[in-house]
Amino acid sequence: MTEYARQWQVLSSDGKRTYTVSVTVDYVWSCSCIGWTRHMPRKDCKHIKEKKADGGSGSKRGPVPRSARVGFTPDGTPMEGEPAQTVQAALKAGANPEQATDAARAKREEIQAKKDKALGKMRYGFQLAEEPKLGELTIDRPIAVEVKYDGHLAMLIDGRIINRSGRDITNRFPEITKVNGPAVLLGELIIPDEQGLGDFSGGIQTRNTDDEMKIRALSQQRPAMFVAFDILEVAGEDITRLPARQRRLMLEAFYDFAGARSVGAMMQRHQLIKQEIVSTKAEVKALLERERARHGEGIMLKDLSAPYVAKRGRNWMKVKTWQDREFKVEHSENTGVGDGFVIYIKNKGREQCVNMGDHRMREHVRTHKDVTVEVKFLSEGEDGALRFPSVRRIV
Repeated sequence: MTEYARQWQVLSSDGKRTYTVSVTVDYVWSCSCIGWTRHMPRKDCKHIKEKKADGGSGSKRGPVPRSARVGFTPDGTPMEGEPAQTVQAALKAGANPEQATDAARAKREEIQAKKDKALGKMRYGFQLAEEPKLGELTIDRPIAVEVKYDGHLAMLIDGRIINRSGRDITNRFPEITKVNGPAVLLGELIIPDEQGLGDFSGGIQTRNTDDEMKIRALSQQRPAMFVAFDILEVAGEDITRLPARQRRLMLEAFYDFAGARSVGAMMQRHQLIKQEIVSTKAEVKALLERERARHGEGIMLKDLSAPYVAKRGRNWMKVKTWQDREFKVEHSENTGVGDGFVIYIKNKGREQCVNMGDHRMREHVRTHKDVTVEVKFLSEGEDGALRFPSVRRIV
């Protein structure tokens, strides 16, 4: 909850509106004039400059009474239980509409802060990988290579499972043992296929539901796996600044300890990702070809000396196993959205639409029969569904 040192009501230039100028106990200024948002408060408007210039005095209306501030009663004493943080409660406490709006905003911020803390979002974000072309890679020192699984990036934190967008999806994976306290783990949620890789379209995507009965059935029929590849916290200590090679040793130690202490299935449906250390580009290409041969999505390259940084960068790089295959065009149609146009192809009996943006290829498909196209895609599911397909050319 934001604690203000002082607040003032100031008039707009035309004298028809009032704005609230605030300064927190940490001396952070903000103003509620046009342009103010929760994430980027106005810190340089003329109202703030005027207040700073006169040392915080000269208010036309004086500071907002303490009774209107969030968490206090009209007599200025802290409220017991739930503080008055809604517009209606603030109005009853003697605030004017502007002050009541500020109180409601503060309430929303407090609620969001509690949610963020509960989900662990205040502590860690997700590190993402760049995807350079294979020809652009330069290997000048040993790096770690891992299989790139086809699933959902996830964090195990505070007994919960949080996905890349920050959503709590714990209820969707009842079969996976949660981690509460000993560590914060980062990994990939997958539904293993016959190769031990992830089945995306026919597997992990089916878990995008909150239907309890469906989740229960799916968790028994095709249980998910958490493939751990990093550790961010151990026994409450943030270790993200340590180099990747040291965090890897701590991750291995965590699973060795968990395995030794496990009773029954303490770490059920967990798997520690395998790493291979390489020093040349030829070794990277060989591992990429190995994944392509078994229809994997690709490989991850990780700098062993780098800390964990919650943003996209080249400390982590991904090289995907894009594939090309020829398909007969079954039929085509306009999508009805803009000038959208799609073709339909079949793979393993499954019909799938692929967007076609090139206007020359569109005209060829419209005017010819028995057209065959070359399609680029990342991987295919057991049901034949292609991931990220795109038309490369007319054959």
